[in-house]
Amino acid sequence: MATSSAVSYTNKDFLSIRTDLINYVKQYYPDSFTDFTENDLGILFIELIAGLGDSLNYQIDRKYQETQLEFAQQRKSILSLAKNMGLNIPNKRGSVSIVDFTFTIPVKGDTYDTDYLPLLQAGTQVTGSGKVFEIADDVDFSSSLSNMGFPNRFIIPNIDANETVVSYTITKREVVYNGLSKIITKTIRDVDYKPFLKVTLPDNDVISVEQVLVLPGTNNTTPSINDFYTSDYAYNEVDYLLQDRIFIANSTGTIPRTGVWKKITKKFITEFTDKGFCQLTFGGGNGDTDLFNSTMASNGVYNGLDGYLQNTGLGEIPGINTQIFIRYSTGGGIASNVGANTLTGLGNVLITLNGPIEETNQRIKKTLKVNNLIPALGGADMPSIEQIRYMVAYNFSSQNRCVTLADYDVQLFKMPSRFGVPFRRAIYKENNKVNISILGIDSNGKLNNESTSLLQENIAEYLSEYRCLNDYVEIKNGKIFNLAYAFEIFVDEKIPSNQITLAAQKVVIDLHDINNNRMNQDIFIGNILEAVNNVTGVINIINYKVYNKVGGQYSLNEIEQPYVDNDTREIELIDNTIYSSFDSMFEIKFPNSDISFSLKKRSNLSS
Repeated sequence: MATSSAVSYTNKDFLSIRTDLINYVKQYYPDSFTDFTENDLGILFIELIAGLGDSLNYQIDRKYQETQLEFAQQRKSILSLAKNMGLNIPNKRGSVSIVDFTFTIPVKGDTYDTDYLPLLQAGTQVTGSGKVFEIADDVDFSSSLSNMGFPNRFIIPNIDANETVVSYTITKREVVYNGLSKIITKTIRDVDYKPFLKVTLPDNDVISVEQVLVLPGTNNTTPSINDFYTSDYAYNEVDYLLQDRIFIANSTGTIPRTGVWKKITKKFITEFTDKGFCQLTFGGGNGDTDLFNSTMASNGVYNGLDGYLQNTGLGEIPGINTQIFIRYSTGGGIASNVGANTLTGLGNVLITLNGPIEETNQRIKKTLKVNNLIPALGGADMPSIEQIRYMVAYNFSSQNRCVTLADYDVQLFKMPSRFGVPFRRAIYKENNKVNISILGIDSNGKLNNESTSLLQENIAEYLSEYRCLNDYVEIKNGKIFNLAYAFEIFVDEKIPSNQITLAAQKVVIDLHDINNNRMNQDIFIGNILEAVNNVTGVINIINYKVYNKVGGQYSLNEIEQPYVDNDTREIELIDNTIYSSFDSMFEIKFPNSDISFSLKKRSNLSS
């Protein structure tokens, strides 16, 4: 009769495996092994095997856990899951601002001299607070319109004491993007000529890849910024290598330029690793028909077959003995959200000015002044693991279209960094209209609800490609509710008061950390009281009050909940809760002054 095994293959922990092994030995080797005390050598081997089994089971469980979206903990695993679901996770995002570029132009007749109107080339840099911003397109002072076709030129005559116009101050208001441009090169030799060539950029704070050129030869000089924009050797970034067309601006039309669809085979994709490095992957096909023909001819084959080549559907491999030049931007993050009137310095300035007198050209170049009248907004750090987990969960079902509110959230998260990104967003429906309320963050790490119209327009334009035809989308600024707390607590007199106050203040600050909270999130006072009560030295909370701080250095938004006192704006707590609204977020703006504690000790009471 067959005997059943004494080992259970569902047991995974050390003690269970040890017990199973002992029972197995007792059943099948009763005469050989009778001593199961801790001092016996046989137990040593049983426990070694049990320990090995426990370790292997742990590793198997951990590996399996990292394949499940809900339980994965490593950033590398989450990014791999995102890639499998068709979601390309961005790195840091840079902020966007609007800068006034101003020159002083001499007089000619009864107006300014048009011969001395400069052209600021793409790549010109403005600086401030240690951050670098660049213009992405040429700024032509001879045109009254921006590159998008909007009026953006202002002309002010400068008059002397005799009421004579001596010069003109001409200003162009243009968009600037945070990021420091860098260029690297890679030479393609025989060993590098392979499908899906990968090139990893050396910086881990890459915002975006701007342009890629693949030039014939191996001794090329580094291209200029203008070369990157005009070269016929450009490779184009696509969302996926099977994408065969891109929408580009017509380079020869009038302003605003018309867009055209262009079929491409020279293309690449970008991905960010778990360490934050950007990796470019080029195509897998051979687009060099001359190489193909010469190879066929050397083997005695008719050399006119290149017309039948259809192997560039996944893009072209950069050719042998060529050089890849990659221009990319670094920087970004929350720190790039600098304040207004901050970008007043100049970095690398590229000016084209071809007036008849060179001395006058040089004098005009020195008159360039810059200033950002509005804050730079839209910068964001790389998304956290939890944010990526949330995005992956909703991305696959959306299939690149916005049907549900969660789909809108996913698509907005994927918007390219150069167009800005809100720090927090809330998406909700109201009267059959999709409302998107956004909040930014300033250079001090505080909430800001003064987003630029440019950021709102970029969001609306970006989402227009994905929204349903009958959806109307409105982008607006969210509300900030600034709070203040006053606690009266009974404390242990043996512990220093300052130590108790600082510890209690910290737990309140942590619970209101805007980096861990979201819009439309209620505040449950019970959680705050519990955290304060658990501080070492706090015996009991005697009383507490919450206030809505409005005006001055605070937000102008007032909470919708009623007040106990309209003068102090003490909030009337409903169910011991401060209720939010769809488009709002809570913040303690100045924790040192907005969180106060009144301490009572036993010695105070007895006196």
